[in-house]
Amino acid sequence: MNLQEHIRRVLKEETLKTKLIDDIKNDGWFNVSPYVGGNDNLKKVTDIHNALGFMKLFSDLKGVVSEQEPLMRLYKNDNGENVFVVVSTINGDVYIRVNYELIYSPLSLFLDTNRDGERKHFFLKQWFKDKYNITEDIVYVDHFYVWDVN
Repeated sequence: MNLQEHIRRVLKEETLKTKLIDDIKNDGWFNVSPYVGGNDNLKKVTDIHNALGFMKLFSDLKGVVSEQEPLMRLYKNDNGENVFVVVSTINGDVYIRVNYELIYSPLSLFLDTNRDGERKHFFLKQWFKDKYNITEDIVYVDHFYVWDVN
């Protein structure tokens, strides 16, 4: 294989990886994994091998205040679908609900968060504090299905 062929191959692989990552962010892990032969293959192709690597896909979302609830911030993907919702109460507590299909369920695929729900919730609370600078007390982290939150 000469240098040009090698460069073409690397570029093709990187393009595929980028496309798969975009698809995961917008369509969900479980909708994308069948196209590459399952979850293990998707982990290899995208180089996502742990919960932190997976959550990095969602670390650049911009929040908008809900029109119906001023204490609610909605974080959406490129499809306009809610990825997670942050609700602040008047006394400063924070409740976070994450999209079941996009985030909550796929986290179970990674060894660092698949043992139990409490470990997953602890991980999510810490991640939200670190990545989205939520300084208030996160009281509750749960999931929602797409049709639950608008």
